[in-house]
Amino acid sequence: MLATGSRYDSLDVTLEIRSPEDSLLYTDSWDSWLYFENDDRSLLTDSVVEHRVRAQIDSILGSTSFRPGGTELTTDERMNREGMRDAIREDVAEEMWRRANRIPVDSSTPPFAAEAIDAMARDSVSDARVESLVAELRDRPTFRYFAGGEATYAIAWSEEERRFVTIWACC
Repeated sequence: MLATGSRYDSLDVTLEIRSPEDSLLYTDSWDSWLYFENDDRSLLTDSVVEHRVRAQIDSILGSTSFRPGGTELTTDERMNREGMRDAIREDVAEEMWRRANRIPVDSSTPPFAAEAIDAMARDSVSDARVESLVAELRDRPTFRYFAGGEATYAIAWSEEERRFVTIWACC
């Protein structure tokens, strides 16, 4: 986990998961201002801002982010298997787009790719592939993190894909 910048409310936050050999297996990045998306920042003291950002980052690194197999989703989320299917379908489409466009794992997917990824998810990711991943990943240990605003993600390692796959992305 790396957070760089001059102020707590404007840090570039990067999450990386690496193998024991130091290969990059997963990365995501976001701006710490997302932790204040629903607040009037001018009403918060610098110490409150620092405390919130530190608490959010500490929670990502804390043991509650790691969930044992079979507990990756809440009861409500399990009832909504479509949410898991949708997250996996989008993840697979994004990976297909990134490979086709030679975007390295340590680079963010550009915002302009959203339409193309949505089209790939709709037209190129087979239901059979999604169902296979649902079956593989539904009881796997997961890592869950909050990236600010309303963005919460749960990822799990897929032997089939040989990478972390997003199994839940909310709001």
